[in-house]
Amino acid sequence: ARQLVAAGNLGQPAVMRLRRGTFQPQKAADNWFMDEAKSGGMMLDLMIHDFDYARWVAGDVATVYARKISSQRPSASVDHGLVILTHRRGTLTHVEGSWAYPPPLFRTQLEIACSNGWVRHDSEESTALLVRLHQQAGEIPDVPLAASPLLENPYTTQIRAFYRHLTEGTPLPVTAADGLAAVQIALGAIESAQTGRPVRLPALPEVAS
Repeated sequence: ARQLVAAGNLGQPAVMRLRRGTFQPQKAADNWFMDEAKSGGMMLDLMIHDFDYARWVAGDVATVYARKISSQRPSASVDHGLVILTHRRGTLTHVEGSWAYPPPLFRTQLEIACSNGWVRHDSEESTALLVRLHQQAGEIPDVPLAASPLLENPYTTQIRAFYRHLTEGTPLPVTAADGLAAVQIALGAIESAQTGRPVRLPALPEVAS
């Protein structure tokens, strides 16, 4: 989808909608995922991947506005968030994240509407069937992992790229600056959800290559 947009045939990205929903991470004891002081909560653990993707497609983000359940009801047993990103080039991105789906479901969706066209993807339409009603509670993983239609597991691709960087000096496909920008957006979303006000993100310093 990003390659289609980058090629220019679809025109300028106008509105993106990104959704990522799964079940709340489960641990028998000391579930640090539920401690925002330790994990950053759903927005920093789950939604950050879509913040990163939005920036990859539409460029740097100027403002963030967010709402989420846990900011209004800290004792809630689930969490769900909505975030609006305003990109510096004018694109608007709507990001929806959820820790309220039943296990073992993990679903992602994207829509990118551009000036000359539109592209859409839904993980449930291109991967193996995710509903496994025969699963017992003990078979459900503590931390959800997304399915993928690719021949190679994306986690393997990620580890392979880092290994080649260490052993052969191959450039990394994702830079430290990209990671920093994604964290900045996520922290802005958390602040906005807590205060109820939009957060303006300062431009990050240039990082020497």
